[in-house]
Order: sequence, then C-alpha cells, then structure tokens
Amino acid sequence: MVKFVFDGAWKTLHKVVQFTQCEETYNLVLGTEGTTCLLPAELHPGAVNQWALAQRLQSIQKKTERTLESLQKQIDNLTSGRNYTVLFQSGQNAISTYASNLSMILDGRYQTMADFLTAYPQFCSAENDFMLSYSQTCFNWDKSVLTVCAKPLSLTKNAEIVMSYQSGSSEAGSLYLVQKPQKIDIPIGVYVNTEIDANRAVSLDFQWLQSETCITTITECTGISDGEYYLAWAGRSNNSHPKIRFLKVLED
Repeated sequence: MVKFVFDGAWKTLHKVVQFTQCEETYNLVLGTEGTTCLLPAELHPGAVNQWALAQRLQSIQKKTERTLESLQKQIDNLTSGRNYTVLFQSGQNAISTYASNLSMILDGRYQTMADFLTAYPQFCSAENDFMLSYSQTCFNWDKSVLTVCAKPLSLTKNAEIVMSYQSGSSEAGSLYLVQKPQKIDIPIGVYVNTEIDANRAVSLDFQWLQSETCITTITECTGISDGEYYLAWAGRSNNSHPKIRFLKVLED
C-alpha cells in the first residue's frame, strides 16, 4: 500500500484524492476530516473503484452515526420533563398494563392483543424485555401487522408522538391518526382499519431509522384538526423488523 498525506494547511478543506492509471481517472473523497489515505500499490481500475467506494461508504456511515447520536441527545432533552400519555412501555408489566388497549390486524383478521399473543407469544415476551417485536421469527417474511390503540387522544396541531424503537433498516413507516366517531358499534381496531383502507385516516410523516440500539423519534401532528383520535401503526417483518420499546403522546 502507498500512504498519501495532506499537510496541516489542508485540514479544514474538503479534499479529494485524484489519480490516473491506464488512462482512467479516479477520485477518492476524504472530505474535511480525512488527512491521509492508503492506496493499493498495484492499481487497476476495478480494484481502485471498489476500494474507493468502500472507503467512501465507511466515511458516510461514521458521519451518519455521529449525526444520529447528536439528534438523539437533542430529542432526549426535548422530551425530558414533559407530561406524556403513555400508550405502551416495555417491561415486565407491559402486557398487564397496556394489552387491554391494543389490538392487531394481520392478514385482514382482527385480534385483541391477548388473543394475538396466544397465537404469537414472541410478539411481546421476556426474550425482548416485552417490547413489541415485528420479527420474522413471529410472522415469517414481510408480513405487515397493523397495531391499533383504543385509547382516545385529544390532539391539536401541536401534539407530538414519541416512539423509542430499534430497526434493522431504514424505510418509510406507516403511522396513522383516525378521528374518533360520535358513536361506534364495532371493535375500535376494526373501525380504524376500515378508515385506513378507505383513505380516511391521517397519514403522518414517519420513518423507521436503522439502529443497533433503541433510538427515540418525535413525529409532529402539524396540519391535523383539533379533536379526538385513535393512533395506529404498522410494523413489517422484513429487513426493518422493528422492536418498539415505548410509545407516548404529548396531548395539547
């Protein structure tokens, strides 16, 4: 390997190492932080391209991790000391405390959480500290489980939904608000699912973010009308296979 070193005068500048071999020109981006790089001693186009890409991806990953860590600290500061309505919290008392307000829709079939756990006990078990686990172990590949909370929430455009979770990949998520009707004579989970299927639900801007440990995200309810709502979300047993540690709402 050949080591290339920038002197201190370059430290604050965005740097790109460019070299040519066999009439091919290559660029290796070091950005503002990198000051050295190792180049293969025997250069040929295929190896150099793949090596450069790997170095670039590693740099992007490190920057992303630092950004997420910084954002996480900001979110923790924003959510501390505020009064939230807790819809779910993992732990030994999770099932006894929150199961009565939760129901699931899988393959079009409605089930209370108690019945759902009879069929899928690993969905919320001691193995994962009683987090809600949308895993392939439970549901095989790429099943979508709609989870509905029957606790009505009094919300305005200033409301916030705070979720702590772990996800195997980053992808668009599904998080819904459905207005509470004046009268309802069917299970709330069935009603909410019907409203979502009919495109009458409010679809919030929500993303699953890849994380090896649990992170906390805030979803704003900007644009909704004041009123009472039910909250629902979908977890998929695909590459994301999320695990939810807690879910709480700042009602305003």
